[in-house]
Amino acid sequence: MKKIVIVSVLILVLLITGCEGKTKTLTCTKESVEDNLKTSEEMLVSYKNNKVFKITQTTIEEMDPDLIDTTISFGENFASTLNQVDGFEVNYSKESNNSVKYQITMDYSKMDMNKLKELFGDDWNEEDYIKAKDQDIEEFKKERLEGYSCK
Repeated sequence: MKKIVIVSVLILVLLITGCEGKTKTLTCTKESVEDNLKTSEEMLVSYKNNKVFKITQTTIEEMDPDLIDTTISFGENFASTLNQVDGFEVNYSKESNNSVKYQITMDYSKMDMNKLKELFGDDWNEEDYIKAKDQDIEEFKKERLEGYSCK
């Protein structure tokens, strides 16, 4: 009987401590229309112990077909700079004949702040980075997910 109680207590402790550190993902979407062109956004926010540690934002933007190649070219230049930084992954692609898809993933747990400072110089705002890195999920929702529908 004593062994059953000890095993039961150990299992209970493992279940309780295992739940605290569980990674959760919030999925949020937003659509807007401007000049009859639609933009669809999806943001996946990963958090653990109520602290955001990773964000993946996927945007599909409709545009004039003549602007597709220029937008992708500009986007790829931007992506090549950010992709040099651990914790960033940026991709641009043609989604259709009148839309571009871009996806940005920021993994704050892997991000190299010194590399960001080096790449962006005076344009780098360290305060925003630090705030985002340790931001509580409720604060993140309030400050960055206005207009999104989340589940």
